[in-house]
Amino acid sequence: MKKITFKLNKPFFLLIIHIALIIFVILNLKYSANYLYPKTNTLVTKDNLNIDGLDKESKKLLNNFIKISKIIEQINTQNLDKDIILKLKKKISNLLIKASTFSTYEEQKKYLYSLSKNILKSKFISSNLKWMKMEKNKVDIIIEPETKSNKIKIFILLNDLKKSEQVCKYIQNIDKFLENLESSKSQIQIDSPVIPSMVVSNIIFPINLKRYILIKPDCEEYKRKIGYKLIILENIMKSYFKHSLKPIAQKILTKKNMDLVDFESFFSHVVLHRISHFIGPVIVDSRSNKLILVNDSLGNYFYTIEEIKADTLALHNTSVLTKQNFIEEKKANNIYVTHIINLLEKLRNEPEKEINKAYLIQFNYLLKKGGIVFNINNRKLLITSKKIKDTIKELMLKVIEIEKIGSISNAETLINTYSSIPNELKEIIKILKKIPEEFHFTSFQKGE
Repeated sequence: MKKITFKLNKPFFLLIIHIALIIFVILNLKYSANYLYPKTNTLVTKDNLNIDGLDKESKKLLNNFIKISKIIEQINTQNLDKDIILKLKKKISNLLIKASTFSTYEEQKKYLYSLSKNILKSKFISSNLKWMKMEKNKVDIIIEPETKSNKIKIFILLNDLKKSEQVCKYIQNIDKFLENLESSKSQIQIDSPVIPSMVVSNIIFPINLKRYILIKPDCEEYKRKIGYKLIILENIMKSYFKHSLKPIAQKILTKKNMDLVDFESFFSHVVLHRISHFIGPVIVDSRSNKLILVNDSLGNYFYTIEEIKADTLALHNTSVLTKQNFIEEKKANNIYVTHIINLLEKLRNEPEKEINKAYLIQFNYLLKKGGIVFNINNRKLLITSKKIKDTIKELMLKVIEIEKIGSISNAETLINTYSSIPNELKEIIKILKKIPEEFHFTSFQKGE
């Protein structure tokens, strides 16, 4: 039988090897991209993260933290025995120790090393205390136990130091916010001990997060003892603004008012809203001369009244920031108009729900007082700047008075008067139903 042989063409062979190497590199690059930025319908993607702008140290930390997130996902999603979980926790511990060598920020080094020990014991008090002191780290990792299961929660963040500084300046004006209140200041105080430091971050993990504010450490006992940080997730907010608020503005506002809806106004109101929760009445019992918490005196009505207070007080105190040149005077109206669009986003689904009453009352109050008008002919919402400011101020003083005297009957009257769904809102909801609700986010949950 004749032996068949093949003569290999060397240039052709090299070409095949070259193509194979190119395919291998492409596949690896694709895998790396999916590893850091998995394909998802959520909002945290490479497009809205400034990954390319990171320095070498931050990139090293980020890659290290992503490896940790993969191990934690394995622990959370697989039914593993205790020995395997312990081995995986030791891997996480070693990665955290390694990460501590990357950082040039001394506080972060101490935190990561402390966290490496805490993950093995599942006790995080010492690392939480160190995390509270950190202010300058660009890349951040938070690990904590899930309270109702054996799972582990992890958050990986890119901190926006410039934006965090802006928020800090807002907080520094809290005394001026108090002075701006035209009410009996003797009973209006600032709850200074519990004002948190606020950090602005872009979240990388988890990628399916549907809230734009985190409160950490996530433990009630810490709040009075060691304090907490309030983390504002900027990239989640931007996506919420782009996919929800902007389309609503384009659909429901006239061209003139549409241009007043911008992200910076939305961001400023969210920050001012959070600060406003720490400004409010203190009730003194005339018989015992003891302080009574407002939420105790208003019972089930407290949440609704307090949310209205925080929203309206935030808008009212915009004038303080314009005087301090933190907000351009010509853009002061933007915050009011942007807030109305945010109200509509909250109300376009299930406006009758208890949790939406604070937004419904604000809408109805503005509608009744002429701050906003729905034009049935062109189906647009018209906003009168001067009228809306006066109306918001009037509502703010009304709810502060309710909190100040702790009047359940006054709270009930306000809520019952303004919590029905008007025909104008029904028409607006019909218009907004045409906008696909891809994303629906909340700043925080009731009770936080």
